[in-house]
Amino acid sequence: MKFLKNKEWLGILVLAAEVFLLTPRFFETGGESLRAWHAALILKDTGKFCGFSLYPFYYVYIQPFLHLPYPLSYQLEYVITHFLCALGVLFLLKRYLPLGLALALTAGWIPVLSGIEGSNVVAAIGLLTFHYSLPSGSAYRKGLIPPFLLFAILCSWGLLMFFIGHVIFEVVDRFRKRKLSAADWFALRPAGPVFLKLLGLLLIAAVIFLPSLRIDNNPNMVDWKYMPFKPTSHFDVSFFQHGIGKYVEAHYDKRTCAEDWFFLQKTVYGGATTFSQAVMRAPGTVLENILRNIRGFFSAVTGLVWGSRTLLIVPPWSYKLFVVSAFVLLLFGFFRVGYKGLRDQTTAEFGSLFIGTTAFVAVLFLTTTSDERYN
Repeated sequence: MKFLKNKEWLGILVLAAEVFLLTPRFFETGGESLRAWHAALILKDTGKFCGFSLYPFYYVYIQPFLHLPYPLSYQLEYVITHFLCALGVLFLLKRYLPLGLALALTAGWIPVLSGIEGSNVVAAIGLLTFHYSLPSGSAYRKGLIPPFLLFAILCSWGLLMFFIGHVIFEVVDRFRKRKLSAADWFALRPAGPVFLKLLGLLLIAAVIFLPSLRIDNNPNMVDWKYMPFKPTSHFDVSFFQHGIGKYVEAHYDKRTCAEDWFFLQKTVYGGATTFSQAVMRAPGTVLENILRNIRGFFSAVTGLVWGSRTLLIVPPWSYKLFVVSAFVLLLFGFFRVGYKGLRDQTTAEFGSLFIGTTAFVAVLFLTTTSDERYN
């Protein structure tokens, strides 16, 4: 890669020091991270694969760490995954900024990335940033199935719309440029990216044709009879859990009423078991929760740009200034990417970012915008 020249190697050493100094010690992990290790153990013990909602690429990636004693296994994987993610962020920023400024901004992201649950999301962010850090003409970016983007969605299904956006606009670009051969559609050269694509497709086939039949092969890795519905996706689980929690906060005294979604599912959503059913049976409740998430959305976006703790220490009169400036900077970033795409005569990058980000915003409105550890 052209990035790796002389002073860039020094930059990577500086980044390693930043990760060592800025990663919080004794971070407490939870079920969002541990469920991937559970899926990895199922694969190790049975040779069968858990579903796409349990991050297939990630639980294959952590297989070597299972052979190490705990907690060394988890700690070593945590350090390696977070360093690679920070490296992806640095590569992406280096595409647009001088190395020194890119290192400074990456340093600001390291504590944020360190607190994200679970670690599969950190791996997915790293793969996503590696994808966007590559030049638009790179063989690893061309075709309908770019390998880093494919592996990213196999670490976090929530990134699926980034992949779909890429495919849609890649098709548009191919027809516009009249590059319609199989070699153009799938970028069949050189061997490196083709090999990675085949590995990704092979993993998808394994998940489909060699599924684990264990009862805990579901997003929450539990016996689902203890849940109000059979979980099939993280989105449905999050939608109902957060929705019922917000309903309780709005309609009951939080101090005296515990939010138990098993018993409140029928009251709040009419016994719906999927998002589409909830929209049909309880549209008012769905809309009510979306409106409650609006304020949290503005705070989440502002925290993304200026830091989640910044809004706690700034004077009240300056709050709107920070919010407006955050949105202006993000819009500028979108326009910058769009302009670069027009200059390079490709819209796949902008389309992928636009559709993927829009989908994420929609999911936040339908679940929660106020939980920074999981958003």
